[in-house]
Amino acid sequence: MTTFTQEQYNFAHLVMYVGKNGPRVLKKYLVDNLFRYQLLKNEVHLLENLDPSKFSLIFPANEPVSSLDKLDDAVVLDVSKLVFNTEDINDTQALRRCLYAELEKPILCTFMQNNEAKFRKKNKRCKLLSRKQMDILFPPGDSINIDKLDITAVCFILFEGFNFMKPITDLDKFPADSDISPGSDILRIKLCRNRLAHNPDDEIGDGDFDTLWEYMTTAFGRLTGDVNYRQEGDRLKCVRPHMDIMDRLQSILEKWHKEDREERSDHLENITEKVACFKEHTENVIRDSTKCIISAVKKYAKHKPHKGNFIFNT
Repeated sequence: MTTFTQEQYNFAHLVMYVGKNGPRVLKKYLVDNLFRYQLLKNEVHLLENLDPSKFSLIFPANEPVSSLDKLDDAVVLDVSKLVFNTEDINDTQALRRCLYAELEKPILCTFMQNNEAKFRKKNKRCKLLSRKQMDILFPPGDSINIDKLDITAVCFILFEGFNFMKPITDLDKFPADSDISPGSDILRIKLCRNRLAHNPDDEIGDGDFDTLWEYMTTAFGRLTGDVNYRQEGDRLKCVRPHMDIMDRLQSILEKWHKEDREERSDHLENITEKVACFKEHTENVIRDSTKCIISAVKKYAKHKPHKGNFIFNT
C-alpha cells in the first residue's frame, strides 16, 4: 500500500480544491459579467421602460450592476422581455435557466467575435495562451463551448475582454491581502493553479497550504457572492483526502502540465520565428550596406585624380 507524506496530502488536497472549484467559479463570474454587459448596453432602454424602484434594483447607487441570481423574479421577468427578447415563460426557474443558456452560448459567442481581433493581437504579442487554447476560444463555426474553457483561458477572457478588471499590480505575484478587488481574486486563482502545476515535488508545506487554501476560499466566496463558500471551504479543509482521489488528482495535473507544455512550445516557436526574422533582417542590412560601401568606393576611385597627372593653369 502506497503511503503519502503530509506535504503530499496537502498538495493533493489543494489541487482537488482548485481543480474542481476554480473553473466553475471563474465561468460563473464570466457569465455574470456578460449579463451585466447586456444590462449596461441597454441601460437607457431599461430606464425608459421600468419602474424606478425596479431600475434601482438593477443599477443600485454606488454599487456594481446586479447579477442575474441576485435579482428577484419580477425584475428578471421584465429584463428578459426588454433585453433578451425571450418568449413568455411563466416558470421563473425555467426562465433563469433559459437566460443562462443564452449567456453561455450565443451571447458569449458574439462577445468573442467582437473581441477576436483584439484577443489575437494580444496573444500574438504576449503568448498568454497556446495555439490549442486559442482554437478552443475561436472554433470553426464560432461555436465556443464554455465547458471546455480552463482556468487560464477564462482568466484571459476576463482580463483582456473587461479591461477594468485587470489588476494594476505585478501579474506574476500574489496581490496584497488588502486588495480584495475581483481582478485580484481572479489573479489569485490563476497564480495558485500555476504554482501547483509547476510544483516539481508535488508537495506543499503546512504553512503554504493554509495560506493558499485561505486565498482560494475567500476568492471563491467574493467572486460568487456566496457566503456558503466560507463554511464549505473550512469543512473541506478538515477532510483528509481519500486514496481514491489520487487518480482524479493525476488527471487534473496531467491536463495542467499538457496545457503548460503547449504554451511553452508555442512560445519557443514564436521566439524561433522572431530570431529567424531578425537574422534575415540583419543579413539584408549587411548585404545592402556592403553594396552601398562598394558603390561609394568605386565612385571615389573613378573620380580621384591620379598622382602625377595634374593640370596647371598658365
